[in-house]
Amino acid sequence: MPKLRHIAIAAEDPYATAEFYKQAFDFVEVRRTQPKGEGSSYGVFLSDGTINLAILRFGWDQGPGLDFRGIHHFGVLVDDVDALTDKLEKLGATCFARRPPGVTTFYETKFHGPDSVVFDITDHPWKGAAPLPTPEEAAKEKAPLLQSATP
Repeated sequence: MPKLRHIAIAAEDPYATAEFYKQAFDFVEVRRTQPKGEGSSYGVFLSDGTINLAILRFGWDQGPGLDFRGIHHFGVLVDDVDALTDKLEKLGATCFARRPPGVTTFYETKFHGPDSVVFDITDHPWKGAAPLPTPEEAAKEKAPLLQSATP
């Protein structure tokens, strides 16, 4: 069962913004990157133990524009990127950054969904993000959700 594991915030000063969230919520810094030249994105990655929160200064436009500030996109951890890419495209999502053939390490496959919302999928957890549950754990998690669902 795919799981939400990543949220990215576009910030003017990712280091200062990350410090705010670290102090406010006791999030743990799991990674920090520096600018690597024109067009590179950089920032700080935080975690609460389940979700990776990326605070980034984007170096390339993924849809909302380089001046956009706020929640930029979300990421979903999946067990099969290729199968879900096919499903998403059949549902009308547009893939704009596809994992290159042969890449077996972490890579975000990026999409524009309804209303041009940006999201990505990966089969390798973001640093600090929880892995996918086992099939047995997923079934236990899903049961109460199905019981409480309203028609």
